Amino acid sequence: MLSLLRTFIGTLFFLCCFGIVLLKNTPKEHRLIFHQKTDLPWVTVNDVLLREDVNEENTEASFINAAIRTLPSKDRNVKRFLIPTVFNFDLVEEWQWYEQENRLQLTYSYTLNFLSKLTALNEEPLKIIQTFGQSRFENTQTKVKSLLHQHRWEFNGEGSFPLTYYLALEGESSWEELNSAVKNGHEDLKTFAQKNEIPVLENTFVLFPEINDEKIRWRAAIEVERYYRTNNSKIRCRRYKGGKTLVLTHKGTAEHLPKSWSILQDSLLAHKQNYPLIQKDERTIQDSKNPIEWTTKLYAPIE
Repeated sequence: MLSLLRTFIGTLFFLCCFGIVLLKNTPKEHRLIFHQKTDLPWVTVNDVLLREDVNEENTEASFINAAIRTLPSKDRNVKRFLIPTVFNFDLVEEWQWYEQENRLQLTYSYTLNFLSKLTALNEEPLKIIQTFGQSRFENTQTKVKSLLHQHRWEFNGEGSFPLTYYLALEGESSWEELNSAVKNGHEDLKTFAQKNEIPVLENTFVLFPEINDEKIRWRAAIEVERYYRTNNSKIRCRRYKGGKTLVLTHKGTAEHLPKSWSILQDSLLAHKQNYPLIQKDERTIQDSKNPIEWTTKLYAPIE
């Protein structure tokens, strides 16, 4: 009996030693990777990741035991976070944007010490991290899409638009074609001004003699210092006399621009309107690559 007990204890000791050696030699570094092709702008994803509401929402996960912290990164296409957990190890969350491939990648890295290796024998932490990563990846993209497609605006009340001389090129298009048509109009105006040695200012804007649901008559405009005789049947120099306006700030892309114009026009019921309507970009893609930061001022002249 004593011999059998010694054999049992010896075997148990051997198995414990073998297990310890096995644990010590198992890999310390571990990674989980999620990636997906996407047309979402990286700067908007970056902005959403830094929002407090997103991090507060994620700290509700049961395995996170402290606030998520931002880690430094030398690469502008990489955003890193430290996520403290109850598993005796911390997660390093890394978002990386591959511009040439239009691919967004989310990586979770963690290092196991001896104690955390014992915890890792249970597969539950790995499953929890996988579920969290998939949810974090999908929820962030959903928030970005929601922001990009959300109609955001602010009514600014009465304002004014100054006396302005401008070169103008008129056209007609649908809402879907409006941006590209006006952009081409501005380029044609700049080319014309350069060819005819007419100094132009940086300010470009659009005037609308008529807006309806289907077709929009527009007038691409670029500001000049004084009146110029153009001797051109399509491109003319005009003067806007300036004066009082109702002002609305449209935020984001041009997707919901017709709705913003409709809101501003509805506010004209108590006013006599002095056409044309005026649209002027404030923060364009030249200033910011983040579409949710773009703002467009809409002016409805009144008397």
